[in-house]
Order: sequence, then C-alpha cells, then structure tokens
Amino acid sequence: ATAKKKYTILRKAIKPAMEVEAARVSDEAKEFEGKMEEYRESFLQQPALKFATGVEEAYANLDVMAVELREKEALARSGKEIAELFDFPEVCATVDEIVASC
Repeated sequence: ATAKKKYTILRKAIKPAMEVEAARVSDEAKEFEGKMEEYRESFLQQPALKFATGVEEAYANLDVMAVELREKEALARSGKEIAELFDFPEVCATVDEIVASC
C-alpha cells in the first residue's frame, strides 16, 4: 500500500480518539480563557496601576505583576501550541487578546 493509503487508514483508525482528545483540549482552552479573563480583571485592579499607590510601592508591585504575567503568557503559548496541533488555534485567539490587554 502507498504511504497515502496507509495514512488514510491510520487516520480513520485514530479519528475517534482524536475527536475525544480534541473535545477535551477545547474544553480546557475555554476554561483557561475564563480564568484568564478573571486574571485580567484582577490585574487591572492592582494597586500598582493606581496613582494613589505611590511610586515606591507601585514599582515593587509591578515586579511581582510582571512575573505573574510572564507565567500566564507561557501558559497561553503552551495552550496555543496544543490547539494548533488539533487544528483549532482560534480557540486560543481570545486568550492571546486577553493577555495582550494586561
């Protein structure tokens, strides 16, 4: 059998498992999107972003916020890679927008 024919047979054989995994990944991405939206809302309420906080305290808080944001960006990248593997990167597009707005 040709490689193309073998590919088609293999694809049909693993299709049910891929659909289950794709649904799981999609559900996880949607859950992560909700968590990121909550994070964004709390991020925007941080004292470091308020004028009344003062410069000294704001800079101390910004360092912590920057570390947290880098962690969220890394999680978003990882999720996007998995979503692209299952051919639905649009699931993570909203997360990218949320992270970018922080």
